[in-house]
Amino acid sequence: MSISIPAMSASEYWCIAEEKRFVRLPNRPYRSWEDHSGEVKKALALEMDAVSMVMCSLRARFNAVAHVNRLPPEILAHVFSLLQKEQRDATWAAQLAALTAALPLAHLELIIVDRRYDTFSAPDWFDIFGRCTEVCEVIVKNAAAASLCEALMRGGPVGGPLFPTLRSLTLQDDMEKGSLRETLLNWLWVRQGTNPVERIDIQDCRVRRATIESIREDIPDVLWDENGIASDEGDDEVDGDENEGRGWD
Repeated sequence: MSISIPAMSASEYWCIAEEKRFVRLPNRPYRSWEDHSGEVKKALALEMDAVSMVMCSLRARFNAVAHVNRLPPEILAHVFSLLQKEQRDATWAAQLAALTAALPLAHLELIIVDRRYDTFSAPDWFDIFGRCTEVCEVIVKNAAAASLCEALMRGGPVGGPLFPTLRSLTLQDDMEKGSLRETLLNWLWVRQGTNPVERIDIQDCRVRRATIESIREDIPDVLWDENGIASDEGDDEVDGDENEGRGWD
């Protein structure tokens, strides 16, 4: 269903529709209901589709000026359908980028991304969320964490960083794999000199204590649940004592 058709006035639409429904052209002979029921059903189906598009457009425009901007259910259903087929369709990121480009997301403040496969690249962040300049909190899980940190270190296609007003970042991924740790630390060091991040939340991550201490050098407010501790040099004995004390196997 297209959601880009401009909406007409609801009262204007109904005046036209009612007029057409009850006016019979004089050169057309009278026919019984059974003779043209199929034609009427098709006409009504088209009319209902038109009303749905009008209502979707009206809700989107109304919500855009409301205190809380919520997407209409038609748009949410379309987003959900993209998420359902993302594993089968390699073009899902391009479709999602095209969809978000048509939505009023400039004032979006919270983004949550959960990707279990490495199909979310750094350019995808700019293509999908590049216009979201007022985001203050991002929660990213699994494979999307590495690409996010890479995107944060880059400049946008038209200049400027991703999420320039970001204040809180939550990560749930293996911090010690690949270049995630190094990229995150470098970005935090650069960001603190311009537009500082206020809080980092590390959850369910395999991470070294030394990494947490390095993050705390730039971000005083670091939340860490201490799940999935990776062994630092000299920490193996301490971690083992903690596990024994908690009754872990």
